[in-house]
Amino acid sequence: MESTNINKNLAVYRFLETQFQVFKGYFIVTRAIQDEEAIHQMRVAIKRIRSIQKLKKHLNFPSLLNDEQYNDIKALFAISGQMRDLQVQQKLLRKFTKELEFEFVELKEYLIELEVTLGEQFHQSLLSFNLKQFEGVGNGSELPDFAEDNIDLEKESFVFLHKKLDKIHHLIQSMDQSEFVHDLRKQVKHLFFILHFFSSYFPERKIGAYDTIALKGVGEKLGNWNDREVFMRRVEEFVGSSEEKYLESHPEYSQLMEYLKEKKQEYLQGIDVDLSQELDNIKALLNNGFKETEKLTEDVINKVSSSQPGPPSPPVSGLASLTHGKNA
Repeated sequence: MESTNINKNLAVYRFLETQFQVFKGYFIVTRAIQDEEAIHQMRVAIKRIRSIQKLKKHLNFPSLLNDEQYNDIKALFAISGQMRDLQVQQKLLRKFTKELEFEFVELKEYLIELEVTLGEQFHQSLLSFNLKQFEGVGNGSELPDFAEDNIDLEKESFVFLHKKLDKIHHLIQSMDQSEFVHDLRKQVKHLFFILHFFSSYFPERKIGAYDTIALKGVGEKLGNWNDREVFMRRVEEFVGSSEEKYLESHPEYSQLMEYLKEKKQEYLQGIDVDLSQELDNIKALLNNGFKETEKLTEDVINKVSSSQPGPPSPPVSGLASLTHGKNA
């Protein structure tokens, strides 16, 4: 029995191994040519690694990474994210140039200058990144030894997933505030990657076979909202760096910012309902099909109930304020 539990527990590390191999491959391509898709896929691999790291931290499993390695990955994720954001913003500007029928010449030049500066910083980060420090990670050579009283991965993952769902539920109630939408987007990504982990290593469980298409759609809408939110802040940064009363002589930028606000709201419409339905579906599977004993469900409910409560729900629910004309 102990051997079976250990094999199941190693699933976390097998998943991490796979993602490290993906990360290394796309990192090498990114360092060679800074391909836009390679940057994106490298970041996706890092997001999966970080999501599973959170699960592993909850499980109190031994770590494959030391603090220096993890901090190096986080730093690379940050600078590559800035580069990725800039690439997306240039695409959006081309799109809005056609839709609004303005050239936005000054903003284009501003983004090009940023691309040169940020491109040099990103290039230096890629060159200085010590990939050799990860040579033992992802090849199966450094799997940990488990204590005799090892952890039940499925049961503890059940608890972790319940907490994740509760956190997302609270954030849905706060979608009238942009900072909470940012956090919601991240939490939905974490949930998606955790479910992907279950489907890879526990396909026999009902939760492992859960169809994530609808959840992915919600994630894409939140991603589109975020792209426009970050771009709007970039436009505000550009306007703020220009001469005084710049918008009076260049009213097209006021129109651009209003257009971005409208598009952001469009992407949030209906997300609270769709995401709440997804949470209900996942919770139903957790309660009825993840383990086939009533005792486990009782244990989990007791454990979740005894954990520290999250922040109280705000008085505004979902997108109620948006439907009355408020901006997110």
